[in-house]
Amino acid sequence: MSKIASSLNIDVTVDNSTLVRGATTPVELNVTNDGKVTLNNVELSLLIPEGWTVRGEVEKITLKPNESVTKTFEVTVNDDEKFYHPYEDAIILANVQYEVKKESASFTVTPKNTVAVLPDVAVALNPVQIAINQLDIPEEIEVEMTLTNYVDGPSVATPLLEVPSGWEVSVSQDSVHFEEQGQTETVIFTVNPNNIAPETFEVLGKVLVDNKEFSTTVQTINYDHIRTQYYLYNAKSAGISFELTIPDGIKVGYIESGFDQIADYLINIGMDITKLSNEEIASGDLAQYDSIALGIRAYRREGLPQLNSRLLDYVNNGGHLVVQYHTPNDSYHGENHPPYPLTIGTPSIRWRVTDQNAQVEIKDPEHPLFNHPNSLNESDWENWVQERALYFPSEWDERYETFISMADPGEEPFESGILMAEYGEGTYLYTNLVWYRQIQGQVAGGYRIFTNLISYPLFKD
Repeated sequence: MSKIASSLNIDVTVDNSTLVRGATTPVELNVTNDGKVTLNNVELSLLIPEGWTVRGEVEKITLKPNESVTKTFEVTVNDDEKFYHPYEDAIILANVQYEVKKESASFTVTPKNTVAVLPDVAVALNPVQIAINQLDIPEEIEVEMTLTNYVDGPSVATPLLEVPSGWEVSVSQDSVHFEEQGQTETVIFTVNPNNIAPETFEVLGKVLVDNKEFSTTVQTINYDHIRTQYYLYNAKSAGISFELTIPDGIKVGYIESGFDQIADYLINIGMDITKLSNEEIASGDLAQYDSIALGIRAYRREGLPQLNSRLLDYVNNGGHLVVQYHTPNDSYHGENHPPYPLTIGTPSIRWRVTDQNAQVEIKDPEHPLFNHPNSLNESDWENWVQERALYFPSEWDERYETFISMADPGEEPFESGILMAEYGEGTYLYTNLVWYRQIQGQVAGGYRIFTNLISYPLFKD
């Protein structure tokens, strides 16, 4: 950087900007006087956290115009230094003091690269969320642990997994040997729940390096337009277990949009889900699926609008299509995608229920949607996250049946959260409730209600 008043240009280069506790790295300061005035008593030093050590002489020099000087220090990190935090000041700063025409000045300069103190070895778990069906507790759960070495050189790590009491764990290898910084290795843990599934639980990932325990995930955020940042958080998988009845033999096709991961979550809990490509929609045997569900805003997927007739034919021939919300800008209703007219409300800010605890009124509690395969109750509408629904339809054809009513406090209720109509031999269901937030947010009711929506053709008679 350059200070305009003095035309002093300073570059700070940290040889290894990824540090661990106890690590040592050279820090180089390169200073050039780009001005026309001689700078006297130029003093270069480093500002480091308390407990760190720095080696290198601090001396006063004179810099004539166009002269440069390079100074190298050696910095050692405190053994107890806290890990990197993105909102704190740079951990290493260069301090420059000088005199010009009997006036004193000083300023600090940050290094070119982000300097971060990170765990010796970072731990990342996959999956980060685990859902267990209490009606079909799996014999084994596979947990993948990815280890990243931040030691500048070789290290040996012992991976560990902490699980609920009564569960058993085995690991693919007892130790991991790293040769260099930045190297990653993955181990696989096989977890046996032994038919024990607490309603909520955590699986914690840990690693031992030189008898020191680390349990932190490091997510690197690196884009051209910003300095490198690191997001650190506890290495754990959050788990829930609940009763979920999945009809025997049900087969569901899912059309992904890239905006949700519902298909993966349903697969993980034991449902037979096939992710459909455009080619399969265009020429495959769609009749093999009891239901086909579309992810949120799926009609933004390239090529899908042109295949809408295939989906309507599927419904007309006896299929059940579940379409999740679209925005007014997605041209969902403008392209006549639904079989009967349906318009998304605008402006969208007025057509949503943002209170995740808003009261939900079921118009016909005896309807199969709310009783099969899961008998729903008030608890299924509890503990929702962020909101209930977005982009309610404002107008719809009278052939659509409505099922629920909900509203934010003090506002008029919406009745179009679930719309369903018969079309030919099948049924078309549109729902703008935020199922992806609930299912991906580990809300049991989200799984149970959505399972009922896609299972409807098996129970409508």
